[in-house]
Parts: sequence; C-alpha cells; structure tokens
Amino acid sequence: LHLSKAAKALRPVRKALALNILSALTVVILSQLVGLILCMALLVLPVASAALCCRKISGIMILGGAICALCGFLGLIISYNPLPNGIFLAPGPTIVELAGIVFIVVKLCTLKRK
Repeated sequence: LHLSKAAKALRPVRKALALNILSALTVVILSQLVGLILCMALLVLPVASAALCCRKISGIMILGGAICALCGFLGLIISYNPLPNGIFLAPGPTIVELAGIVFIVVKLCTLKRK
C-alpha cells in the first residue's frame, strides 16, 4: 500500500488528536471522581514514576497505566475498609497518596542505582 506524502503527514496528526481526546476524557472523568487537583496529581505521578524506569514512550505509557490502575484498585480497597479505630478514608486522596508513595519509592530506588 503506497500512501501519498499528505497521507503520511496526517498520521502523526491523527495520533496527536487521539491522544488529546483521550486526555480530555480522562480529565473530565477523573475530575468528577476525585476532584481537579487530585486529578492532576493522578495524571502526573504514575507517569513520572514510569518515566524513571523506562526510556521508551510506549513503556512509559504501559507502566504508567499499570501503576495508575494498581493505585486506584488498592486505594479503593483501603478506603472502603475501616481503619482499626473505625474511621473510613476518602477514596480520592487515598489513591493519590498511594501514587505519591510509589513515586517516592521508585525515586529512591533509582537514586541508589546511580
């Protein structure tokens, strides 16, 4: 299949448009779920953690998504089970705190490697 130069030039534009649309949907959904500031933290922390471990963008995307999903799952489990004193934690901040802990642990591990 031979594509013209114009068709080849549109491929990155389509990818960028798809990425922008997915990012916008993510922000809208997360802002309803956890709030705007927590949404920004949840978008940045897993990707920053993954960027410390991976060099390729595909690896960063996969690992960042996995970290975000794991923190979300564990944060919901922690928040819906009461602490020993009977207090329940809010799910949004718990998820972001776990993502922050993951970032700190990864950062400390990468500092020890150097």
